[in-house]
Amino acid sequence: MVIRATCVIAMAGSVVVGCSPSQAMPTSAASPVAALLARSLHLPSINPEVQGCPATPGQPWTIEPGSSALEIGSGPVYPLMAGPSPATAAVPFYAVADGWHYAKVPFFSRPDYQGPIVIRGAGIDGNKPVRFDGHPALTASLELTSGDRVFHPGAGWRGWPTGILVRSRGCYALQIDGAGFSAVVVFLALVDVPPSPAAHPASGGCGATTVYEGSPPEWLVDAAGGSGAPSTLPYFSSTPGLIGGFIFGYPLRAGHPDNPTNKVLWAVATARNGAALNVVGHPQGATTPVVTYSFPDNSSPGEIYPSIVDVPSPGCWTFTLSWGGAQAQIQLAFVASTPAR
Repeated sequence: MVIRATCVIAMAGSVVVGCSPSQAMPTSAASPVAALLARSLHLPSINPEVQGCPATPGQPWTIEPGSSALEIGSGPVYPLMAGPSPATAAVPFYAVADGWHYAKVPFFSRPDYQGPIVIRGAGIDGNKPVRFDGHPALTASLELTSGDRVFHPGAGWRGWPTGILVRSRGCYALQIDGAGFSAVVVFLALVDVPPSPAAHPASGGCGATTVYEGSPPEWLVDAAGGSGAPSTLPYFSSTPGLIGGFIFGYPLRAGHPDNPTNKVLWAVATARNGAALNVVGHPQGATTPVVTYSFPDNSSPGEIYPSIVDVPSPGCWTFTLSWGGAQAQIQLAFVASTPAR
């Protein structure tokens, strides 16, 4: 998908190049947009120590077959989001200025809806603001009309190039209001969180995954049950932080070791919703041998999957993990088992 638009965002004296709609139309008390703005917000809320982000499922962008972007929600107005997971609204954000992080998120309306649109949002796992890249500054709402820099991607659809800004990683919701409908979509904002100064790499990591000891990130602790998380154990996470795990018997060992076993407590940032965690592993740089596992959604607290992950030979193994439409990769090192005496 190619969207061509140019503008700037002014933020407390800083200028950031971005892509946004033109200045919203003035709203009078009697205007349709003002009536939409007067509606109350009905966003959900979650306790992140109990529930992962209930990200709204998406479907491939229908106007451009083969696109990696997703239409999020049931419409008739959709945010178009592109992220690391094939069917989950998990969106990478990058730092811009003044503590804000930005993601390009255009909005589209189906041909059967041609009315005005108002979009607002907030974090649902804490008091976290959402802003939109209006012109000339950040705005707390998007007010979209057919006269507001609309473009037409084809088949009667309307589109608006814009973006979303957040200050921190977390779970957010957008309320999309139009004439005759009000829809809510939820997404996980993936903001890069550097390791704590108290964390340090453990020996024996491999590939793109670093195993750390000390001070795991807050999102991983929350996903593993908050205060009940085994936060003193070595841990790892995917890039950009959809799934992580705590290793009970470190280092992991090839074969089927006992005392300790290769126990890994996986924890995911999105709500499991009954989905199993499916794991497919193979040596890094090779296609065989292959190990497969499936771990059910039957443990609590948090969004966890207790597991035993054994492999037949030592080395660096790549694991592709999928659950409820989300997907990520992890590399883990396995050492040779010491024969029993």
